[in-house]
Formats: sequence, structure tokens, C-alpha cells
Amino acid sequence: MIYFDFAKAFDTVPHQRLMKRFYAYGIRGKLYQWIKAFLTNRKQTVKVNGISSVEAAVTSGIPQGTGLGPLLFVIYINDLLDNVKSKGLLFADDTKIFKEITGKDDALSMQYDINSMEKWTHDWLLSFHPGKCHVVTLGKLENIQLAFRYTVNGEEIEHVFNEKDLGVYIDSDLTFIEHVTTKVRIANAILGKIRRSFSNLDGATFAILYKSFVRPHLEHLQSVWSLWLKKYINSIEAVQDRGTRLVDGFGALTYEERLRRLKLPTLIFRRLRGDMIEVFKHFTKYDRSTIAETFEPKGRRTRLHNRQLHEYKARDGVYGPQKNSFYFRTAKEWNNLPADNAEAESVNEFKNKLDEHWKNHPKKFNPHE
Repeated sequence: MIYFDFAKAFDTVPHQRLMKRFYAYGIRGKLYQWIKAFLTNRKQTVKVNGISSVEAAVTSGIPQGTGLGPLLFVIYINDLLDNVKSKGLLFADDTKIFKEITGKDDALSMQYDINSMEKWTHDWLLSFHPGKCHVVTLGKLENIQLAFRYTVNGEEIEHVFNEKDLGVYIDSDLTFIEHVTTKVRIANAILGKIRRSFSNLDGATFAILYKSFVRPHLEHLQSVWSLWLKKYINSIEAVQDRGTRLVDGFGALTYEERLRRLKLPTLIFRRLRGDMIEVFKHFTKYDRSTIAETFEPKGRRTRLHNRQLHEYKARDGVYGPQKNSFYFRTAKEWNNLPADNAEAESVNEFKNKLDEHWKNHPKKFNPHE
């Protein structure tokens, strides 16, 4: 995988060319004029030590910190990958392409794709920052058949073993150890701040603060990185264990008793519940063209429900990145849900029925069950 970083991405988009994009996509009339008014006739000045510079017209750049900004940028770079043979994904100014490399021809093809993207940036007055572009090779080192030095703008792209991708640290072995250790450290630091901020911390206050500021760090995109290594499963659960001990009067209670009083399920249970919700969305919410090819419904009813999934056999045994990947680890649990759950008509209905079905789930308040 090659991750690309635009140099001053939002600051360098030329307004006139961006407006031509909108026109080409069929955006006309009042909406077109509204977007044009949002972008153009802006002026800026610099103030240092109370002295201001003369005003200068802003002829390029998308205002940052706005809800519209990322959408405008995506529209501007929407055809960046049109002439790329490798698979690729765009999200705001985050861009990556990926390809299986089995020999030199594959590597040269990927370099050709980089050259094509580089030409696009020159044509549309943007540029990549070579020092912030990275290559990540997925797989064990002994299985890598070719080490190729890719270049962008005449500079070699650095090969790294970890890359932050939309908030998740992707590592070459797909163990997600770097991601887990980083998030555990951040979550523990926030817990410390919460404890120092209150002389008295009751359960209701803690639950609000924990769910708002701590737990999101431990669950962001968990369907991607959900763990199978016991050491790291325990390290994440230990954050919640430590946090619940901070509540006044809870120090002598067991972890299970604390969770029941606070009505907080274990993080293991929440990851499992989150997986089931994601599978349900695959059937009912997501566009099929955006879903991985390995999502393969059986297309026929079984004794349980008519939204069955094929259960793949992983090539890396009982434990490993493939066995733990989303479609491999979720199929069996999903297939065993009752029809009343799996065939729900909306996400909220599914959540409610799943919670009722799993109200006595053994891992709900005890991670060791």
C-alpha cells in the first residue's frame, strides 16, 4: 500500500478550476452561485505585534474547519484515480493505492500508477509531499518476493512498518499492536485527568465522562482492528477496569459488580455487538459496490434465517490476521442469530432485538467467561 500526502492540500486548490469542476458535474443555478459566493471574494491579512499587513485577495484554498470544506476537496480530486490500474481509495485528502506484488512487472505497474497520479497533480495545480508519502508492505518479511523503491516527484518514498490510516495504525503484520498500545496510553491519560478533576466522583458522573472521552478511543473502527491476542485484549479491558475503580465506593467491588452497577458492558462484548451491527449494515445499508468481495451471502434460507454468510476457512490457522479479519471472525456468530434478529427492518430494530437476545450473554459483564 502506498499512502499519499498532498502538500498544503486545502490551501492550494484554485477557485476557478474548482468551480469548473462543479459545472462539469452538473451543479448549476443557485447552488452553484452559493458555492461560488462561499469561496470567492475572500480577503486576508496578517497581524503581528498589533500591526496589520495590507489586505490580499484569496484566490485559492478551501476554508478549513467547515462542514463543506472536505466535500469540496473530494469533488476537486474525484478523478485522481481514473487512470490508475491499482486499487485505490480516497477520503478527503487521504489517498492510498494498493496492489499485490508478485514480481517486478507488478512493481513497475504500481510505479506507473504513481507517475499517473503525479501527472494529475501537476495538471490540476496540486502536489504530493514526498517526505510524507509512505509505503507499507503487508505480510511476513520472509514471504516478500520483491523490495522495490517507489518514487514520487523524483524522491524515493519511505518504507515504513506502521501507518496511521483514518485513526487506525496499520502495521505490516496486521497485529494492530501499535494501535492498541497507543490508544490504551491515551485512554489511561484521560482517566488520570478525570480523577484529578474531581474530589468526589459518583457512578453517574463517571459513566458520562467515560463514555464521552475515554471509550471512543478504545473503540474507534474496532471492526478493523478487533484483537485476538489475549495479552492485548486484556490490556484494553484493563483500561475500563482501572476506570471503574475510580468511582467512590467501588474500590472493593469485583470488576463484574462494578460493571453491573454502572450498566457498562465489557469491551469484549461491545466489540462483538459492534461486529453484528456492521454485518447487518452490510445487508441493509451499504452500497454493494463499496463492500469487499469477501462479503459473500449464501443467498438462501437456512433453518435460522435467510441472511446467511459463507464461513471461510482461514489459511493462518486458529489464530492469525486472516482468521481474525472481519468477514472470517463474524460469519459463524452472525449465522447463529435467530431470524427475528437478522431479518430486522432497520438498524435500531436490530440493535433492540440483539440486546434482548443477548441480555444474558456470558461476556456481557464478565470478560473471562
